[in-house]
Amino acid sequence: MSSSSPTSVPIIDIAGPGWCWSQLGAAGEGILSYQDARGRTSLAVPYTVTDQQIAIPLAAFNETGWRAAGTDTQLEVTGLTDDDLRWVVRVTGTAERGHLPEPSGAAHSRRVHPANGAGPRSGEPWDRLHLREPRVRGFYETSLSV
Repeated sequence: MSSSSPTSVPIIDIAGPGWCWSQLGAAGEGILSYQDARGRTSLAVPYTVTDQQIAIPLAAFNETGWRAAGTDTQLEVTGLTDDDLRWVVRVTGTAERGHLPEPSGAAHSRRVHPANGAGPRSGEPWDRLHLREPRVRGFYETSLSV
């Protein structure tokens, strides 16, 4: 006599945009990838999310990361649920160079005051990429008992 016990079969389900943004959280690390004349390039990068906008801080010397500017770029973030099931969120958009947000009020006035030798940011190096009009899609494993 054999006993049959239910088994779980993992299946892939598609997630909605709200779920995707919640998985990304406020910050994390993912894989940035883009296609250019040299071929497909991928590199690990940190990212931040503010009001469903993705910013990817890069060091000035990160030439590989800066080459993504102007290309259709993808940020892929993966993780595991509490049940050890895998999930993936992919954010795509055109990468653009950007600066940290300007300080406001008195801090901004002090920063740009001529007595401090500071002026507009036009001569400052870029410090991050932004994904313009980001599109999110996600997939996750779920189990089906059979």
